[in-house]
Formats: sequence, C-alpha cells, structure tokens
Amino acid sequence: MSSHKYLDFLKKLYAHWSEDRIAIFAAALAYYTAFALAPFLIICTSVVGLAFGQDAAQGQVLEQIQAMVGKESADLIQTMIISASKPSSGITAQVISIILLILATSGVFSQIQMGLNNIWGVEPKPGRGIWGIIKDRFLSFTIVLGVAFLLLVSLLLSVVITMMSSYLSRLLPGGELIAWSLNFAISLAVITILFAMIFKILPDIELTLRDVIWGAFWTAVLFTIGKTLLGFYLGQSHVANAFGPAGSLIVILIWVYYSSQILFIGAELTKMYVTRHGRKVKPDVDAYVKNDKQPLIDDNNQ
Repeated sequence: MSSHKYLDFLKKLYAHWSEDRIAIFAAALAYYTAFALAPFLIICTSVVGLAFGQDAAQGQVLEQIQAMVGKESADLIQTMIISASKPSSGITAQVISIILLILATSGVFSQIQMGLNNIWGVEPKPGRGIWGIIKDRFLSFTIVLGVAFLLLVSLLLSVVITMMSSYLSRLLPGGELIAWSLNFAISLAVITILFAMIFKILPDIELTLRDVIWGAFWTAVLFTIGKTLLGFYLGQSHVANAFGPAGSLIVILIWVYYSSQILFIGAELTKMYVTRHGRKVKPDVDAYVKNDKQPLIDDNNQ
C-alpha cells in the first residue's frame, strides 16, 4: 500500500471516528468502568482461582495491571477488590451482593453495546420489554465469563511456557527469546479472540467471524502496543502526583479511556473492512436501522 493510500485510509478512519462521536462514547465507558472494575476483576479472579488458587490468581491479575498503570494505581485497584469482595452477613445480603456484582459488570458491556450499535447505525426496537433487557444482560455477562475463561487459558499457557523457557535455553541458542515470542503470540491471540467476541456478539447486528476477525486482530495489535507505551508514559510522567490524592484514580481513568478508544476504533476498522468488501449486513430481528446509516445496512428483514 502506497503512502497516499495510507493517508487516505487514515483520513477515512478519522472521519468515521469524528462522525460516530467515539471520544464521547469512550469517555462514558471509562466512567462506567471505574465503578465496575472491582466487580469485573472479582469475577475474573474467581474463575482463574479455580485453577491457581484465589490469592495466586489475584496476584497474577494485579501484576499485569501494575505493568500498565503503575504500582500506586494497582494498589488502589487491589483495595477496591478487597473492599468489594468482603462477605456480606446473611444469605439475603449475599444474594443481593452477587446480583449487584453481575449488574455492575454487565453494565459496562451494555455501554460497549451502545457504542458499537452507534457505529453500525442500529438501535434496539422500542418496547422490547423485560426479556430484551434480560437478553442484553445475559449476553454481557457471557462476555464477562468469556474474558475470565480466556484469562485462565492465557495464564495456564504462560505457566507452561515459563516452565519450558529454562529447558529451551539449555537446548537451543536463543531459547529464552523463543519462549518470550511464544508467550507474546499467545497473548496477542487471546486478546484477538476477546475483541472478536465483543465485535460479533454485542452489537445488534448479524456479523460472521470472518467479518470481525480482521478488525479484532488489528485492535489487539494497537492495544498491545498502546498499553506498553502508555504504561511507560504513566510510569515516567508522574501524572498521579499532579492530581494529589485522586491521582491513582485519574491514571486508571486515563488507561481505561485509551483502551475504550482503541476498542471503538477497532469497531470502525471492522466496519470499514465490511464496507470495502461490499457486504450488506443485517440488523438483528429486535433492532432497526437508523436512517443516516442506510447505505451500509441490508434492511430487508424489517
């Protein structure tokens, strides 16, 4: 691809980003995530804890978070997890806590769904009732469990590769580099699958895996590169100190806002890919097309 085509591609991407108000949706998602981060991590560590033990799972997750947002913000998240996971007294209180945990976590993915629907130009039909809400929450919670399962698989494979690295270093020259490359490839594959799940399942539109996998891969690449650069910047710039006591929370919001931007830009890439290949996608049976998005959508099922 020539430099002219790259520039034209970036111009189109920026036009879609601006038209679909991605910055606003990313800011809203960052706000919701700030409140749901602890419940989400509790669910993830609970699933991973089935294989590694609760303390080890929490340690692994927090280690990854610390690499991205720094020690102070990771400590704040750990405090949030400990506070949110304190057992409630009485069966009724425990049931209510579990329900609130699920609602808070699935609410984040409902916000993602709104952003993705906006990008694709579809909206849920009015009057879907309680079953429509239950369906959306169920899909959102399915994604949460999927994230937890992928995290479990990723950590299990990382443990296996770590155990193999010393053996490879003795067996082959550059064995440690091979192990690192395998670990990186697995991490990239897991993140790609995660984004593909989000792009395919959450929006109220009929998409195939072929439609979303290209955008999911490049979203994973951008996310992987960006989290490293942003983690380095946040670690060197002392952003947290500039905001005093609220600094750790500000750092978390900055990181989540960046991640939200990448997510929605990935959805824009997916839409551009589908458009370029001339596909006409259909909204779900309980959704309809907004008038300004008609050229992309095949609305024959309405």
